Amino acid sequence: MTSTLPSTAGPNVAVVGGGIAGVLLTIALLKHCTHFNITLYESASAFGEIGAGVGFQPVMVRTMALIDPRIAAAFEKCIQGNEESDPPVWFTVRVSDERKKGVKTGEEVFKIPSRKGPRGGVHRAHLLDELVKLIPDGIAMFGKRVVDVQKADDASVFSGKYVYRGLLPMDKAIEIMGSDEHRTPQLHMGYHGHLITFPIAGGKIMNVVAFASRSTWEDTNWVVQASREDMLKDFQHWDPKVHTLMANVQKPDIWALFNHLPASTYYSTEPLVCLVGDAAHASTPHQGSGAGMCVEDAYILSQMLSKCQRKDDLKTAFKAYDAVRRPRSQKVVKTSREAGQLWDLEGEGVRDDLQTLEQNATSRMSWIWDHNILDDLQAAQEILAGA
Repeated sequence: MTSTLPSTAGPNVAVVGGGIAGVLLTIALLKHCTHFNITLYESASAFGEIGAGVGFQPVMVRTMALIDPRIAAAFEKCIQGNEESDPPVWFTVRVSDERKKGVKTGEEVFKIPSRKGPRGGVHRAHLLDELVKLIPDGIAMFGKRVVDVQKADDASVFSGKYVYRGLLPMDKAIEIMGSDEHRTPQLHMGYHGHLITFPIAGGKIMNVVAFASRSTWEDTNWVVQASREDMLKDFQHWDPKVHTLMANVQKPDIWALFNHLPASTYYSTEPLVCLVGDAAHASTPHQGSGAGMCVEDAYILSQMLSKCQRKDDLKTAFKAYDAVRRPRSQKVVKTSREAGQLWDLEGEGVRDDLQTLEQNATSRMSWIWDHNILDDLQAAQEILAGA
């Protein structure tokens, strides 16, 4: 996000990037900063999102409603048709690597509880389609790129994990998984890899995401083509059900997973720029919280900017946002990388000890899911008032 008008004029704010984070922030600014002139710039010819499924927990949906109740309504429209367990479960966990001794391959070993409230997986493109309906005509400009922001020295680093993504028609998923497993999210663990499945698109599509490991990433591209044989080889020691799921992935591309190193700040005063979403804290997906951090970013930043009348006020607003959002979002990046190791039976001090792993898995999300965003807002407001 940048501001371009001289300090004597009202703030003219540019939101750069039309993904979920940029669209959420634009809606938030339109709602809470009506005195701003806001333009959303997107390099593509239309709005679009990379990837398939994305999940949100109740804490994130509550924050959506704080930004604008229409955002939460858009999300809830996208999850209509998804089945819900009672009590709510984030994932049913199974060990599906035949090399693990002492368990029956593919059987449930424990459940990771979730929280009550609207939650679930949605198709990224479907959610974005609903969100852009909340942006009036004339706000977004397409085919525009940032050309003059300098790159920082602290680039993204390879996480040691890569992923295959696939979408299966639900009738095919039921044929493979059986009549019960398809209903709710499943996490299949193994040595140096794991696979998750969860329904999206109102329960009509099964999202399949399979993770594997390598020590380095040498290719300059982060998405590369792979053969079906290489993909299946990554899971050669796994349960036949996993093999069949992977065999039905139509496009066996490899997506390398990178994450940001901790940035010293999320904002600059020269030029006047503030980072949100993946631009600030790109994370691996192993805790399903990256998109939720975008929601929290949009809420706190829009609330801080709502107090600004002039361009010079933005510096203090950015400072307050940075002080509150950077520690929490960077902790998500760190713990998400650790979670990937946990699900791959590589966790430090845990490895394949299932009892210790269950204790870790069932408690590790509490600090994210039980958080009160209003406490963050109060802290940011105090910083703003004291500046």
